[in-house]
Amino acid sequence: MITPSSTNPRVTVGRDMVFRVCFTDDFQAYAIAKFITDKKWTKVAILYVDSDNFKSINDRLGHAAGDDVLIETARRIRSQLRESDIVARLGGDEFAVLLAPIRGSDDAARIAAAISAALRLPVASAKFGAIESSASIGVAVFPGDGATVEALMLAADAAMYRAKTRQPGSYWMFDPALDGETSTAIA
Repeated sequence: MITPSSTNPRVTVGRDMVFRVCFTDDFQAYAIAKFITDKKWTKVAILYVDSDNFKSINDRLGHAAGDDVLIETARRIRSQLRESDIVARLGGDEFAVLLAPIRGSDDAARIAAAISAALRLPVASAKFGAIESSASIGVAVFPGDGATVEALMLAADAAMYRAKTRQPGSYWMFDPALDGETSTAIA
């Protein structure tokens, strides 16, 4: 059975470190192996999480404040998940979450709403005080929104952009109508 290697996609957060996590080859191999080998994983979801104002935090307060926000973002996301779920930082201010298993899209929506609410709370920084932050979240559910990890990531990304443009700090479930927008954006 395939399991994550030393680049384990589970986020480990330390106060003095900014985590770097591999979410591509190892994560995809792990997710695919779980889809195939664990029959109870008939439905899973991927959440694509992107900060709404991270650049302005870095520009206004500096990279140390941005690091505080990233670390707290990871903690808050993780606090809303179960042991079986995986969260990873994709890079910059983007995170991805694998919710597995779920009963259906209502489970994914409930968890996305909880994460969204947690991320709208100010980040308390000893050096910078309260830092206002939020994130937009896109949600895609397997198998309806995509049959591969890559397809689910694209669907969740499209849904995240819809959340960001419609109401920053919210979540959006993938809708097949977004598929054309995804194809257009990628082309």
